[in-house]
Amino acid sequence: MSRFCASTLFRFALTIAVLASSVVRATPLRAQNWRAVDRALSQMIDSQADSVAPKQASQLWVAFDAAIVGGLNAHASLDSINRILSRRPGFRGPSPGQATVHLPNATFWRELPRDAPNYFVAAVDTASATLLAIVQTPFTNGPSHLSVIQKQGGIWQQTSAFSSHIQISAYRIPTRDTNMFLTTLETWTRADGSESQVKLWRLTRGRLSRLSRSDTTQFQDADVQQTDTALVIDVSQFPKQVSACTMCTRLAFTYTFTASTRGVQEHRESLNPWALLVDSLYSMTAARKNVAAKALLPRQVTLNSVTGKDPEFVADSGDIRIGDGFADISVNAWFGCTRYWRFRSARQPSGVWRIVAVRPGRWNGDSVIFDDPAAKRRLPNGPCS
Repeated sequence: MSRFCASTLFRFALTIAVLASSVVRATPLRAQNWRAVDRALSQMIDSQADSVAPKQASQLWVAFDAAIVGGLNAHASLDSINRILSRRPGFRGPSPGQATVHLPNATFWRELPRDAPNYFVAAVDTASATLLAIVQTPFTNGPSHLSVIQKQGGIWQQTSAFSSHIQISAYRIPTRDTNMFLTTLETWTRADGSESQVKLWRLTRGRLSRLSRSDTTQFQDADVQQTDTALVIDVSQFPKQVSACTMCTRLAFTYTFTASTRGVQEHRESLNPWALLVDSLYSMTAARKNVAAKALLPRQVTLNSVTGKDPEFVADSGDIRIGDGFADISVNAWFGCTRYWRFRSARQPSGVWRIVAVRPGRWNGDSVIFDDPAAKRRLPNGPCS
């Protein structure tokens, strides 16, 4: 259930069109090459997703890798191997998903969209000499495995791999040279959305080398787009300090990953900085960093007037292109009543966003009224409903 989950899960930036091309005419493969795979899959399907033993998953990965490498060395094409994979037990192909309820800020899904199969082999490079095989178990949140398979001296062999207890998706970061960098997301699907761990990799001579990231925050409801020059991931994070329900205000960001001979560069941009500023304000006050928190407010607004217990987003709106937005907050005042505040923020000529005005509000039936004369008369202590 999220603004972003409509196209987030099981998408692979590795071009699916590769699957339709046959670099070598397929040679019939012996059925027994896949019997070990089918046995391992059937045993896993008979189990529960949370009861799959590491040894059981490892046996499946070994069987899958051996069958795929064996097929390639028998001169089977990618198209042939993917057709064989589609006939394995528990195979799930691409799906547009099944939505049950659409709300302004969220969508409930019976089945989330899936842009690629759960058993999948694709070429990483234009020469089709390096392949990526991704195997996800039949369970939505079950373990998964990624293998790198490379042709060396005319022989295909597995050169690198890693596994996860949850679902892996992989994306190549565009580069203007022959360097290869990948981003992987290991995603756990919740009833109301998803959360993903992001990893960066350099792929050299068929070997995966993990690259460090300073930001280890899990991505909520990641939506991945690939351009000619970058990998772009939109996420909607839960605020750190200000409470927000699933369908309420989130902190929205765009992460842009670019690659060069120096490695991978990562840039984060807030898509609703007016909400991020307010969350930062209350995070600082919670950490007793009052000087830093006061610096976020206009001079005429005291820190004591806007602080309180259990801050919660009421609403937010703005236009990042224009450079203006607001976030509405409710707080429980120390003397037992609820205060409402509208924090208006604007982008400065320097490009930095600042809170430029704070206005009181009051609850009126089913909404909050701001700039109300009765509310203004309650200043400087703030309005209470």
